[in-house]
Amino acid sequence: MQRRQRPYPEGMEVRVHLKEVRVLEPGRTLVEAPSWEIRGGDRWALTGPNGSGKSTLLSLLVGRRNASEGSVLRAPGLEIVWLPQQTVIADDGRIDDLLKPALRRTNEAEALMRAEEARLSQGEGDLERYARLVEAFERTGGYEARAKLVRVVERIVGPDVWGTALSEFSPSQLRQVQLALAMAQPGDLLLLDEPSNGLDVVARKELQQALRRLPANVALVMASHDRDLLSTVTRQSAWLEGSRLRTQRMRFDDAAEARGVRRRHAMVRRPRGARTGLGDASGEMLLRARGLSREGLFDDVGFDLARGNVWVLLGAGGSGRSTLLGLLAARVRSDQPDSEVWLKPGARFFDGESESRGLSHEPVWDQLMRWVQEPRAASLLSLVGLPQERWQARPSELSGGERARAALAVLLGSEPDVIILDEPERDLDLAGMDLLEQALGDGRSAVLVTTHDLRLAEAIGHEVFSLQDGNLVAWRGGVAGWRQGRPRLEASLDEVLRVADAEPEPARSPEDVSDLEEEQLAIEGLLEDPLRLSERDRARLESRREALIEARMAYYEAASPPPAPRYRSVEPPLMLWADRDPESHLRFTAEDWPSLPHLRLEHGVAHLVLPDPRNGVWLPWARVAALRAAIAIIFPVLAPQAVQVSSRRLEPPPPFVSLDADWWVVTRTMWETSVGIAAPEQSQGSRR
Repeated sequence: MQRRQRPYPEGMEVRVHLKEVRVLEPGRTLVEAPSWEIRGGDRWALTGPNGSGKSTLLSLLVGRRNASEGSVLRAPGLEIVWLPQQTVIADDGRIDDLLKPALRRTNEAEALMRAEEARLSQGEGDLERYARLVEAFERTGGYEARAKLVRVVERIVGPDVWGTALSEFSPSQLRQVQLALAMAQPGDLLLLDEPSNGLDVVARKELQQALRRLPANVALVMASHDRDLLSTVTRQSAWLEGSRLRTQRMRFDDAAEARGVRRRHAMVRRPRGARTGLGDASGEMLLRARGLSREGLFDDVGFDLARGNVWVLLGAGGSGRSTLLGLLAARVRSDQPDSEVWLKPGARFFDGESESRGLSHEPVWDQLMRWVQEPRAASLLSLVGLPQERWQARPSELSGGERARAALAVLLGSEPDVIILDEPERDLDLAGMDLLEQALGDGRSAVLVTTHDLRLAEAIGHEVFSLQDGNLVAWRGGVAGWRQGRPRLEASLDEVLRVADAEPEPARSPEDVSDLEEEQLAIEGLLEDPLRLSERDRARLESRREALIEARMAYYEAASPPPAPRYRSVEPPLMLWADRDPESHLRFTAEDWPSLPHLRLEHGVAHLVLPDPRNGVWLPWARVAALRAAIAIIFPVLAPQAVQVSSRRLEPPPPFVSLDADWWVVTRTMWETSVGIAAPEQSQGSRR
């Protein structure tokens, strides 16, 4: 029998199909795709090392490049919107020039509709054709299309900007505008190449939300190294190994795990003991900052950074994160003359500034040879994936991805004590990010990193901070606390003592429990300094800590489900549970039983009663099964000599026997024999 192929749901048909495709250049294969089918509604993650051919593959899909072998089949009339990684913007362009590509389909549809209107006015047109053209025009947004796109642009760069030169806007703003316009008019297939590059963490969050709101029938292919974006938005995975494309209809995280890539999570640590509340007294102090200030950004920022601390700074662009790192590295001056940055004498310092990435102008090989021997230098450069022919190149001669790999090799080779990195994820592929996470998480250095990559922050960050309203703000629970807007409150001794004698408020939610934990940690930090507290204050704080623990335990107990019964017996199709009870010896529970057994234990004999339900009776077979289920719990748990049950003047079912006309009885030996625990007793004749 021939199986008929089920058609795809309407709107979810195949948009593009690659069959045995190869893109060749003299002497090498750029991309090889045996088969790839992109359907309407798909959300594809496209990943691979830098230079593996992701952009080539996207240009192949859109038709900007032809396949050397094989075929690229596109659905008739397919509308593809493509936003490449680098877009050419004219120096003399205006912001309204960015609307023209987004309105192209609308303008073309309107022109066809107007032309048909003109023919109709001359008596030559076709009303049915005109209706189809009007419908096509409305599908592109119709008369509201331009107004909608104007609102999109003004939300990002503000109103009254339409005559402003593009050079007046930051690259991040222009990228956000281009992305917003592409998603507002996504066509049938939307292709995005590294869409989050150049965006700060706030803009990336908005990008995620916008991509999740794409129409259900639009297909998306997104080449990116932003793991948080890929895991949130995509549902299918494609990746390049060498130059060969492999695909799976699995989410990004699931497909990565299937390939053996494990996701890291840093242990969120609560620093204690420093004067400002920001530091770890247990580690070797390597960096101390006091009174750092820059007008309009932050004021009087101070902290202690110890070996093993890994801190992450999150926040919007322009919040002052890079400036703070510049102050620590003496690249920027503080506005306060008494500001202090102290580095432990002899400590190695790595300044991963965003432009230089910590590299000098010398060839990469020469920079590594300052720290390691030749075999180790070759090993490190091979490890980070820098091609051998680029080892002697200067950083200015390298691409962005090559420069990022070279910086990672120097970081690994120099083994610094203090590391500051400004957006180290930029231009690093997934393999490079994995190496970076390993290097920063080994616990041998004090690390301060600014990043817009939330997966990197989750993987390495023991503490997560932001600069807000001129202050350095710590977030409870790391990245999760930052996402939820839950700052950590640093309590002084006076603040803690003010409530030390009061009863803690009952916890009614997980957020309340987190508040109790935060107060307990603050108290424990104060208790670590024996010279700071009087005996009376120490006793008050210890009492308060115990009360906080009790309040948390009370919440956990109330929120936990009741414990399941300890004993269970199955007599198909019936199931019976029981727990010890001080009054009745056993308390029975069951689902869908019309009534439950009652028990009384006297002189080693259990008297078992199975009452009839109020408006009915037990069926004979069900009554027997219920009694067997009950004695299967009674004998092992209570160990009576016998169990007796009212007989109702019926024949006793095994293992019961008649005691008299009114009672059945089963002894422990009889029950054990019936279930195979004991061997049946033999008669005297049999023993002879």
